[in-house]
Formats: sequence, C-alpha cells, structure tokens
Amino acid sequence: MGEQFTVDPPDRDLIRRESGRATETAIMTNWLVLNDELKRRRRTVLEVKNKWEGKVFSSAPTAAQNDFDTQGSMTVLFTGSTNFNLSGLANPSEGRIMTLFNVGSATITVLHASVLSAALNRFRTFSGASVSLTTDKAVVFYYLNSLWRELKLA
Repeated sequence: MGEQFTVDPPDRDLIRRESGRATETAIMTNWLVLNDELKRRRRTVLEVKNKWEGKVFSSAPTAAQNDFDTQGSMTVLFTGSTNFNLSGLANPSEGRIMTLFNVGSATITVLHASVLSAALNRFRTFSGASVSLTTDKAVVFYYLNSLWRELKLA
C-alpha cells in the first residue's frame, strides 16, 4: 500500500509473461475496482468527519436573521454588539445538534415558531416562548421531526 492508502499497480509485464493477456486484464480490473473502492471509502470517512467534527462558526449579525446559515458548524458563536432576533437555522438535517453561544455584548432573541423563517428551519423552544441569550449564555437545539427543538435537561 502506498502512502495515500492506494494499492500499488501490479507488474503488468510479469503477469503477461507468466499468465497471459486474460489474466493481466482480470488483475488490472480488480486493481482498478479496489482503488476506486478505497477512494470512495476515504471520501465517506471525510464526509462523516466533517459532519461530526465540532466545527465552530463565528458571526456578528447587525440585523434580524431569518433562516440563518451556520456554515455546516455544530456551534455558532455570536460575537456582536447589536441586539437581533433569530427566527430559524437553514440547512437542517434530522438528528443534528446545534449550540448557539453568545460571547458578544448583544442580546440575541431566539424566536419560538416564527413565520419569518421557512417551516423546516423554525425553532420550538421548551417554554413555547422566545429565548433571550445574553452575554455568556447558550442554548442547544436538536433537529427532530422537521423542527429545531430546544433541549432541556431534567
């Protein structure tokens, strides 16, 4: 195996001398399929790693955010000094966990079931009311049954 986790090619001349053209073709076909499978597996592992690696995205919005794009992160750090409303998170996927953390000086109001965002992007808060995130406060949402649902620990 090479350094990039590929299978080194077989010695075609040796195969042709020892076994003939049909065997060479069969071995080369198997080699191509094996390398293609290894490439597919590396791509799948990279996709899973990117999905579950705890990426952090920093943002400092200065106006209301509807269908906010989290850039594929699992944590959003809000760093701004301007208060704003957040009505939903774009690009949800079933089972995704999202932490919203306010490290700025603004107050972020997470709106419960706001029609300002697409139905699939809306929040359902535990209390049924909007949630205010002041400095150094966080809220965790879990995407389940087409809604971002606030998590509360019992």
